[in-house]
Amino acid sequence: MIKIKRKGIFGILVLISLIFVFILNTFFVSGAILNVCSSSNCSYITIQSAINNASAGDTINVFAGTYLENLIINKSLTIKGAKFGIDGRIRDVTSGESVINSNFVDGTIQIKANNIVIDGFKLINSNKAIYVSEVSNNINIKNNYI
Repeated sequence: MIKIKRKGIFGILVLISLIFVFILNTFFVSGAILNVCSSSNCSYITIQSAINNASAGDTINVFAGTYLENLIINKSLTIKGAKFGIDGRIRDVTSGESVINSNFVDGTIQIKANNIVIDGFKLINSNKAIYVSEVSNNINIKNNYI
């Protein structure tokens, strides 16, 4: 009888440990970080190339500079401009910005996925700065100057 109780307690402890590991992996493991800059000092010189090579859950850091691009985001990503976390309404937008310059009719940034964060950009020369597909959910667009 005592052996059965010990096995039962051991099984419960193993189960609790597995659940704990699953919770840690779900909430605290983040994806890769990809860096974009307008010079050859980074792995990527265009934002779209970083998006294309990223996996869902990755973060893309875009350093200050002007990027003549139209972006299509088709996977869950966090994309941070040089001024991420700084309110676009009150910051100095004359220097140190990650600028996306576009003349694309359908939107400088087209979002076609769920769980997207776009933070800290200056978007110029577009009729539609950001287009969000009707099938996209949990989209967080913040601290941008449009």
